[in-house]
Amino acid sequence: MKTLIISFVLILFFVACQKEENDLLKFRFGTYYGIRYSNYENVGINRLDTITVNFEVVKYNYSGTHTLDYGSGNYYILNDSIGFNDENARITLYSWEWILSGMYKYKLTGDSLFLFRNNKTLNISYRLKRIK
Repeated sequence: MKTLIISFVLILFFVACQKEENDLLKFRFGTYYGIRYSNYENVGINRLDTITVNFEVVKYNYSGTHTLDYGSGNYYILNDSIGFNDENARITLYSWEWILSGMYKYKLTGDSLFLFRNNKTLNISYRLKRIK
């Protein structure tokens, strides 16, 4: 009985590891284009922007239609999240929602990448499609 339980736990462990590797292997470097939607729940402000994000091995850069909407830095993938570290200096009057930085949940569906970040006051989502 003890051997059966240990075997079951090991099988679950290997299945879980395999799923995580498969999800990571689905992510493809390249250029993604789409929309970013920002919603300030407490004041009812919504913003929509088009954005292009280029992913290299560990680097990313992005630009959007808004003047302040640009940046670059390093990123990493951890389970179901992508962490972005924007390396650009910012001015104090900058609207922080425009910066692609911090942790986002992600989902891959075919050649589409969805990023989500929610907190108490600001929800941001990206709907991107790989274009090259």
